[in-house]
Amino acid sequence: MIENVGRLGAQRTTGRRRPSTRRVPVEEPPGLLISAGMTGYGMGSLAGALLAPVLVPRLPALATMATGWVVLGVAFMAIPAVASSLVLLGCVAALGGFSMPLGIGALNRLISTRTDGADRRAAFAAESLVHDGAVSIGLLAGGAIIGIVGAEATLVAAGAAQILVALLAGPRLRVRRPSSRLLRRYMADDLRF
Repeated sequence: MIENVGRLGAQRTTGRRRPSTRRVPVEEPPGLLISAGMTGYGMGSLAGALLAPVLVPRLPALATMATGWVVLGVAFMAIPAVASSLVLLGCVAALGGFSMPLGIGALNRLISTRTDGADRRAAFAAESLVHDGAVSIGLLAGGAIIGIVGAEATLVAAGAAQILVALLAGPRLRVRRPSSRLLRRYMADDLRF
């Protein structure tokens, strides 16, 4: 009898195949992993965007922002562990995607309720600049970093950094109370129909 040693292990060529006892992990093509992650994140962020107008006003703003950062960081760190299942990968990415519109909505709520006039415009401009700048830097440097250290290490490091920022910045974020003049103006706006 001739033995055929292939990907699934030793098999006899007598016509009847015996399954190998050795398990070889099946790796998904990178395109499928990216597709599952992006689809999951997109579905999660759409669900979060649809529910944000209902949930954000009912949740504490700073805690919602920090929780969004932590959940996205945990999702980044978990992706390498679940990459063997496209469904799990999509679900983890969806959880990260769901948390972001809530965090962004909470930040926008803080800006719109705690600032007015030129301060509000400056705060929204700063938010946009920081967000767009961070995305641009990530897109510019991300490919090189992934190429040098690998996707798994990059995701874990990015997730850890995201969580660290949330934990360090969260307690330091202090929101000034609106002045009584500003509070009266917003209350009057709420009473007008």
